[in-house]
Amino acid sequence: MFRIITKITQSWPAMALLGLLTLLAPTAYADWFVRGTANAWQPQPMTDLGNGQYHLNLNFHKEEAIARFKIDRFADWSESYPSQDLQVDACSEYNILFNANSKAIVLEKVGVVTDGECSITDAWFYRGSSNAWAATVMSAIPGTNNFTLNVAFEKQEADARFKIDHFSDWTESYPALDFRIEDCAEYEIVFDSVLKTIVATKLRDILTGACSEPGDDDWFFRGTANNWQSTRLTQIGATDHYELTVAFKNQASPARFKIDHFGDWLDTYPALDFTVDDCAEYRIRFNRNTKIIEADKLATIVGDACNGPENTVLGDVRILDVRMPQLGNISRKVRVLLPTDYDVSERDYPVLYMHDGHNLFDKNTSAFGNEWYADEILDLLYSTGEHEGVIVVGIDSAPNAQQRYQEYTGWDWTHPSLGFIDAKGAQHAAFVVDSLMPLINSRYRTLTDRDNTGIAGSSMGAYMAIYTGVRYQTHFSKIAAVSLVALDNPMNGYELRDYVRAADPSLPMRVYTDIGTDEQLSYTTPELLVQSNTKMCGALQVPFSEVTCRTIEGAQHNEAAWAARFGDIYLHLFTGLDL
Repeated sequence: MFRIITKITQSWPAMALLGLLTLLAPTAYADWFVRGTANAWQPQPMTDLGNGQYHLNLNFHKEEAIARFKIDRFADWSESYPSQDLQVDACSEYNILFNANSKAIVLEKVGVVTDGECSITDAWFYRGSSNAWAATVMSAIPGTNNFTLNVAFEKQEADARFKIDHFSDWTESYPALDFRIEDCAEYEIVFDSVLKTIVATKLRDILTGACSEPGDDDWFFRGTANNWQSTRLTQIGATDHYELTVAFKNQASPARFKIDHFGDWLDTYPALDFTVDDCAEYRIRFNRNTKIIEADKLATIVGDACNGPENTVLGDVRILDVRMPQLGNISRKVRVLLPTDYDVSERDYPVLYMHDGHNLFDKNTSAFGNEWYADEILDLLYSTGEHEGVIVVGIDSAPNAQQRYQEYTGWDWTHPSLGFIDAKGAQHAAFVVDSLMPLINSRYRTLTDRDNTGIAGSSMGAYMAIYTGVRYQTHFSKIAAVSLVALDNPMNGYELRDYVRAADPSLPMRVYTDIGTDEQLSYTTPELLVQSNTKMCGALQVPFSEVTCRTIEGAQHNEAAWAARFGDIYLHLFTGLDL
C-alpha cells in the first residue's frame, strides 16, 4: 500500500465552475463520503460530478476543539484520505472537491458560519501604527470581559501608538487620544470591554530590522511590498551604494516605492513614487550621493496573489532566466518554490534541485498537460507538521527532445528515431553546481551544506539526478531517481552503473529509485525498464548503504503517477521516512 498525498488549495480554477457543474450534472451518489467534526464523523455522501470528481458543501462549527475531516470510501473506514485528518477553519463553510483517481482534495472556503457557537456577540479590534491602522481582531479571554492581542512595534511609523475599535468601523474606539508606547518592542495588549481600560505589558525588546542599531547613515525601503513600513537597505562595503531585494506580490496597485532617510519620511526619493512591474522580484540599488535608484528585475513571481487564470500554482514560485555558460550561454528558465512560511520566518532552508522544472508546479507549463503538484503537496506536509519547509529549484529541460537527451545523459549513444545523441550531461551537471547553486545560495536563505541538499528527477531526469549527484558528491547527499530510464539499449546504461560503482563510499548518500510495472516508452518494454532499475539498484548498493529501490505495481510513466508518490519520496529523502 503506497500512501497518496492529497492536494489542497484555496484558489482552484475549476471551483469557479463548480456551481454550474452541480446544476447540470445528474444527482448521483457513489462510493465516497465525508466524515468529520461537522457531521459527528457520520458518513455524508458526496455528489458524483463525473470523471471521478465528487463534491460536498459542508459547514464546520465548533463541534470539537479542531475542525477536521477525511474522505471515506464505502463509509466503512477501510479506505480513507488523507492519512491524517485534514484540518480546516472552524466557523467556516467549505466546498470540498475530491478526485477519486488522484485522491486529490481541493478546498474552497466560501463563507463564514455565524450561528450557534459561532455567533458573534462582541468583537474588538486592534488598530495602530504596527498594522497600518488596519483592523486586527482581538481574542476574547474566556470568563472575563477582556480581549487580548500580542503586537510587535518595529518603527512602522514615527510614533508607536494604537486604538481599540469596536466592530472595526471606527464608530466606537478607545482611548480618545491614541495610546502611545515605547517603540521597538512586543507587547501583550489587554482591553477591558466594560471599563474601557487598556493594559500594555512589554514582552521583549526588538533589535532587528528597522530597530537594529543605527549606522552612520541609514536608508530604508518603503513601498507597496512592505505596506509602506521601513525596511533597512544594506550598505555595500564603505561605498555610497545601498541595496535590498524586494518581492512585489500584488500587495497594492500599482507596485511602487520610495527610499526614505532614517525612516521618518523627512527626506525621501524620488519625489514621485518609483514604479515597477508587479508580481516580480527586484534588486533595488540606491546611491546616497547622487540619489539615483536602480531596480533590476530578478524574477517573475507566480502563485498566491500573483496567480492568473492560466496558473495552477499554490504558494510563491519565482521564475528566473538563468544563463548556462557551460552550454553556449543559452538561457534557461528556473522555477524556485519558496517554503510556505518563507516570508514570515528568518530560517534558512534545505534545497531540493529537480529536473524538468516546468512539470512540477503548473499544469499549463507542463509538457504533457499534467503536473507533479509539488507545491500543493509540500504545503500540505507543512500544514500537517510533517516537514518544516524546503526550497525546490526546478530546472526547465531543453526545448526539444534531441537537446533534452543530450543534456540528460553522460555518454554518447544512438536514439532509435532521433539518431546520434552527443551527450552533454557533464556540462549540464557543471551548470547546476558551478552556476545555479551559487546563484540560489546568494539570493535565497539556504542551508548550503551537502547534508541539506538533494537532487531529483523522473525518467531521463532520474538518470541525470544520479549522474549529477554522484559526480558532485561533495555538494549532494540525497538522490531521488523516479521512474528511472537508464537502459543498456539504447542509451548504454551500463556506463552509468560503472560510474556509480566507482563513487566515494566515504561520502554517504541516501538514494531512492523506483519504476512502475506499467511504464510505456516507444523504444522499450515495461519488463526491460524494471530489469534496468534492478541493475541500477545493485550498482548503487556497492558504494552506498542507504539505498531504497521500489517496483510499483501498475504505476505508469507520467506526472500523475509521480505526484502520487512525491510526498513520500520527499519525506524519505529529508526526514528518513521508511518506505
